[in-house]
Amino acid sequence: MTATLKTALLENYSLIEELFTLKVFNRAIVNLATKGVAFSSQEFRKYRLLETLGQFIEKSQIELFMVKLKMTMMWLGKEKEGQTEQSMAQETL
Repeated sequence: MTATLKTALLENYSLIEELFTLKVFNRAIVNLATKGVAFSSQEFRKYRLLETLGQFIEKSQIELFMVKLKMTMMWLGKEKEGQTEQSMAQETL
């Protein structure tokens, strides 16, 4: 039974597209490992576990960069508005 579950997890790992599903699969692998089911690095390579994890990390880094870029643009926009208000105040004096 555990061998079938292990095979199903490994064969479907590369199909994961959502972070929640990735976490569920990882937790299932950890649970099997704590029950004595062995996982080898050859299996991880064969079923592209490391590639799938790498894709999630890359996607997360891109999303983080986009958030930081948007925050910077908002900050620069507010700074520019502040400078415009200051120059308008000086002109009225």
